[in-house]
Order: sequence, then structure tokens, then C-alpha cells
Amino acid sequence: MKETKIIAISDSHGRSALVREVAKIEKPYDLMIHCGDLCDPGLKALGDETGIPFLAVRGNCDSDSSLPAELNFEEGGKRFFVSHGHSYGVKWGTREILARGIRNGADIVFFGHTHEPLLERDPGSNVYILNPGSIAQPRQRGRQQTYAVITITADGEIKITIKSLEGGY
Repeated sequence: MKETKIIAISDSHGRSALVREVAKIEKPYDLMIHCGDLCDPGLKALGDETGIPFLAVRGNCDSDSSLPAELNFEEGGKRFFVSHGHSYGVKWGTREILARGIRNGADIVFFGHTHEPLLERDPGSNVYILNPGSIAQPRQRGRQQTYAVITITADGEIKITIKSLEGGY
């Protein structure tokens, strides 16, 4: 199996140029996932523009009903569950969204909504839970515009890094 590189981004709130900037910085990659609140229906065309698959879910600020509320899929031999997270109360904790991801057989659960990056691994299930933060309206201390890079190595190991447009994190 070859190495797979996935970019996760969230809460761009209409600032599509920032999403395109991340795509340019991280190229080459195999897939980009947007965890909702794109607020720009035209951003769905990014996959066509780059020739690299672009998947997105609908956030609480998205009016585009053609976006799914959740995604379950496999890439690089791993299972993914993606939701914006607002319907799982992620501002008050990750228990509900993690449980949903586990029920769906996910190796990694992605969400957004809080505008704060988070990377944890549930000790009971070994499932990763990942919020890449917000590329446009960060709320964590330091207010860095963040996204995540997920690498699935050829031997199936998952490596996740949260990055900042400002450099470092």
C-alpha cells in the first residue's frame, strides 16, 4: 500500500482563498476534507480545479443543502467519519461524536464548529478525534489559522499534525 496524505480543514466561512492557499502549500496530497461552514458553494469546485478529491459536510452556517450532514468513507485502508459537530454538542465535549464515529467503525472522527484545534486518541477504542480548527476565524489562544495533515503510512500507521498558516503550531 502507498502512503496517503489527507488535508483536513474547517470553518473557512467564505474565505475560500485561504482554503486554496492550504491546497497550494500542501500539494501533493490525495484528498482534502472540509468539516463544514464553507459558506461558499463555489468551494465545492476545488476538487475539479486541483484534480484532487475534495469532500465536505454541511455546517450550521452552510445554506447549501447539497452537502451531506455526515460522511463515512474509507481512504488509505482507514475508515473516516466526518461531521461539522454542531448536532453532537461538540462545544461541550466530544463524547457523542466519538460514540457515533465508533458505531460507524471509524479510525478517525473529524469535526469542526468550535474553531479550536483538537487532537486526541480515545484510550478505550484507539480512535482519533480531530478538529483541525478554523482557517478563517480561530478562537484558541494565539488565534492561529489552523488545519491538519493526516498521513497514513505504507504500513498503515496514522500520523496527524496540526499546522498553522503562520508557521508552526
